[in-house]
Amino acid sequence: MKNILYIATILLLNLIGCCGCDSDTKNTPTPDTPAEGGYLFAHMKDSDYGGIYYYISRDAKQWTVLNDDKTIEPRYSGHPDIIKGADGRYRMIGVTRTLPKSLILWVSTDLVTWQTDETIPDAAIMDTPGYHPDGWYSAPKLFYDADSGKYLITWHASRNEVAEGSDQWWSEMRTFYMTTSDFKTYSKPARLFDFKSEEFRDAATIDAIIRKIGGSYYAVFKDERSNDIAPTGKTVLISKSAALTGPYSEPISVVTPKTEAGKTDNWHEAPTIVEQPDGKGWYIFAERYPTEYVRFEAPDIESATWRQYVIGIPNARHGVMVRITDEQYAAITAKYGF
Repeated sequence: MKNILYIATILLLNLIGCCGCDSDTKNTPTPDTPAEGGYLFAHMKDSDYGGIYYYISRDAKQWTVLNDDKTIEPRYSGHPDIIKGADGRYRMIGVTRTLPKSLILWVSTDLVTWQTDETIPDAAIMDTPGYHPDGWYSAPKLFYDADSGKYLITWHASRNEVAEGSDQWWSEMRTFYMTTSDFKTYSKPARLFDFKSEEFRDAATIDAIIRKIGGSYYAVFKDERSNDIAPTGKTVLISKSAALTGPYSEPISVVTPKTEAGKTDNWHEAPTIVEQPDGKGWYIFAERYPTEYVRFEAPDIESATWRQYVIGIPNARHGVMVRITDEQYAAITAKYGF
């Protein structure tokens, strides 16, 4: 019966337009289905902030909801950002559901099931004099640097004297980082960005992720300033560095559309990046909050222009895309179904 309903749904979507397909059909490129595997999208929902849900896709353009749109791990709470470490295991950071909250490292060998591993000491992430993160520890992100054998953890924090949640609280956000090789000892936190230009020296930066592409490190992040005072306010930006911890350049690309002063229709955050299936470009997905994720694509990570496609991943917030093999695709769908 489920298969009959699925086929009927596909036929209906072909007639009226698929919510998981590119809306700009005139400029939509021919789908490039990877030779094997596909993409996993792990994310939370606005209706279950902090939970973890799975979507899956062969081409990162058409997505299927898994597990009947129920959480795949009821114990998890956080802003999922999944990376693969030196030992082949996947890792993400979460927070405990009970008070007082603390940071928990989750691990998985197959992306099907997750287990808790290490506790990240509060003292490590709170050692930012004059600044402190919010109750979610400001959505820490992970990156594994194979060259140095270090994990980089990034998060944002605002000034101690500012009221949490106020407009000033968000406008004072700055990105911090620390490194570890074993999740037992950590470097002292430091500021990740130190922009000098008049345009960006006061930028409020959040949701920063780091990826290494072609020998350089790229930071993809949100400018949290109000679009009433900064042209790039509420947009996703890219900076570049020759080293893992910087210095990172002034932003080299504005990925998401700028929003006119006084409007909120193009606010984006929580970016994630994956290579296109054919290896000839990049996709950056960003949350057009709080409604859906939108895809932006460009032939080069340093492209000045990123083309937008509204792919219609509804009720998805703060997520991460992971490239998966055909074996992983089969195991995940066998466990969580269509």
